[in-house]
Amino acid sequence: MRPRLLFALLGAAALSVAAAGASETAIFPLSEVRPGLAGYGLSVFSGIEPQRFEVEVVGVLQRVSPGTSYVLARLSGQGLERTGVIAGMSGSPVYFDGRLAGAVAFAYQFAKEAVAGITPIEAMRAIPPPAGSATAAAAPVALADLVAQRWPADLLERMLAPLAAPAGSAAAGRPGLLWAASGWPALVRGRLEAAGLAAGELAGVREDGVALVPGAAAAALLVDGDFQLAATGTITARDGDELLAFGHGLFGLGPVALPLAGAEIVTVVASQASSFKLANVGPVAGVWDRDQAAGVRGRIGGAAPQMPVEIAVESAGGGATRIALRIAEHPRLTPALAALGLLGAFDRAGIAAAQSLDLELRFRLAGAPPLTLRQSFDGPGATNEAMLWQLALQTYLTLNPLAPVRIEALEVGVRPHPEPRLATVVATRPERTVVRPGERLAIDVALAPHRRPGERRRLELTLPAGLPPGRYPLWVGDGVSVDAVRLTLEPADPLRFEAARALLAGLAGRDELALLLAAPGRGVAAPGETLPRLPGTIQSLRGPVAGRADEKGLRAGVVLHQREPAAGPLSGLVRLELEVRPTRSVSGKERS
Repeated sequence: MRPRLLFALLGAAALSVAAAGASETAIFPLSEVRPGLAGYGLSVFSGIEPQRFEVEVVGVLQRVSPGTSYVLARLSGQGLERTGVIAGMSGSPVYFDGRLAGAVAFAYQFAKEAVAGITPIEAMRAIPPPAGSATAAAAPVALADLVAQRWPADLLERMLAPLAAPAGSAAAGRPGLLWAASGWPALVRGRLEAAGLAAGELAGVREDGVALVPGAAAAALLVDGDFQLAATGTITARDGDELLAFGHGLFGLGPVALPLAGAEIVTVVASQASSFKLANVGPVAGVWDRDQAAGVRGRIGGAAPQMPVEIAVESAGGGATRIALRIAEHPRLTPALAALGLLGAFDRAGIAAAQSLDLELRFRLAGAPPLTLRQSFDGPGATNEAMLWQLALQTYLTLNPLAPVRIEALEVGVRPHPEPRLATVVATRPERTVVRPGERLAIDVALAPHRRPGERRRLELTLPAGLPPGRYPLWVGDGVSVDAVRLTLEPADPLRFEAARALLAGLAGRDELALLLAAPGRGVAAPGETLPRLPGTIQSLRGPVAGRADEKGLRAGVVLHQREPAAGPLSGLVRLELEVRPTRSVSGKERS
């Protein structure tokens, strides 16, 4: 395994799959803690063996939040008088009278003394055993917004926020959770730092295991492969193969299944803001299965699920830059971690500032056919928009309200282009605006390409036979804009995930020229069903008595939707109107 740099959590010490199980230690209850009480703690400051530091109780922070109190203590020894509390000590066990009292959990930034908050062991032992599945949340991007490619510009920052704000001790002080990152290019390192996920560094990889004992270092390995991202902390207690660690939550997600790895501490780096450890992460040794405010529960052995991500960025010479990752699976974490991987691939391939690219996403879904989607992006923010598209899609899939969906793997293909290719739809001109049912109609479309002479495209459509007389709106534009109009006219939300999947699979790209013809609305739309042109008698039967409360009247119904490939991405939407007149009968025969 090649070296990897990581930022460490408030913990350090060690893990080993082969380590002997430690017996449960007697506890020192919070009720017996008094100011001046002296004890000691265990943490790793160099190497893999836990080392002793001294602890003196300052007092107890009572009821910082309902049912939550912390011991406040002054730490000394192992250079703590100079460094202060070190990021990487989180979870370090503290003992009084030979009994386990709790775990170092937080400190105060810029403090002149090594004063730490300690989570009582009673709170950590109250962490429930693993049960249930990962907690979900509402998808931050709705299906209609995906169709129109509308999403918050800060979507990645919103999704990363839970990683930077561990549950538990934040109200009392600065949680000792730090991050370790390795291999990430500057573009992603900047995003990590802006999100508060960068502080210390991990020096590399330790290929053998280390003893999983109280005071040893343990990490939650979120991203592995060509890039790595981990949160590292200290083991507080071990009972057989069961572990308690960190003294505060990772993300407060409840039931989780995250890879558990061990670590070796290379050295401690002193800092006026917050000192931290340099560490080597070892092999995966188990699973973190519960993430609560008071700490994290794990077990030695077993394997946490990881989603493979393969990214291939084509190069002008015919080769490709390939990135292979394994990402911890959780519906609220995996999409953002994959987005960071995509940004890293852009930077590694030297296209971080590319102004034009085509992106293909292939989601391999458990128990369902793969979902393949393609889209083009153009302009100064093309790479960022491509990342946001992937993030919005993957977040919707994993957090959709219709059915649980597991993405078994993600394959990404990227084709950059040396120059912007965007062409704007500026005008349309039909050969006539008065038409009859069944007729063919040609429409000239004027395009204004970027830094190139204007172009014209000709679209031909055949009007449906049997169209009633009337005025019909017609939209011509890029595929994404026309799809957005279509969903506005027929806002039927799918009732089943299969329908949502089919809708996503059928979306047009910006590199398509599309048209949409609509009829004046006499229909209804309900979840999973659109009836755009109901006869008046049928419409009346579906009124307040026989109808449904979730039905909506349609302003217009789609009668024709047509797409054609374009030479590159398009932008723009033009609306015109056709007048449909009835066919005329001459000598017993119908004529237009």
